[in-house]
Amino acid sequence: MTTVAVFSLTIAPPPEGINRLHRALLTHGRIRDVLSEIPYSYIVKCETDTTAGQLADIVSAPLPGTKFFVAQLHPERIAGFLSDAAREWMEAPAPPPRSPDHEPDAEAILRLPMLAGLEYAATIRRHSERLLHHQTEGHA
Repeated sequence: MTTVAVFSLTIAPPPEGINRLHRALLTHGRIRDVLSEIPYSYIVKCETDTTAGQLADIVSAPLPGTKFFVAQLHPERIAGFLSDAAREWMEAPAPPPRSPDHEPDAEAILRLPMLAGLEYAATIRRHSERLLHHQTEGHA
């Protein structure tokens, strides 16, 4: 089995959407594989010498100012409830290192939720808050 560094990434819903993050997670050369079964939470398999700080830099580049948290995991010390497919993914060897022109396959893309409904709800909430703020200022 190929040794990798495994990280947990949790991110606040980015105002400009999650697509740029997903693109970075699916194509960056330090990242070997990624899985998300919980919205805005990811398990990331990286090159062995990757640090939490390096993964943080990868995440912050496409989403400056977005709040997030990265922690290195030790698979033998984690617990929780995930699908059988996620457990199999955790135990499976990581794919080989990515080449500079790497493009993700359909299977890799499908391991990341589109989050369209959640992103739409967040956009509507922000819009409603702005409207409420403007209405409140207008009646002050």
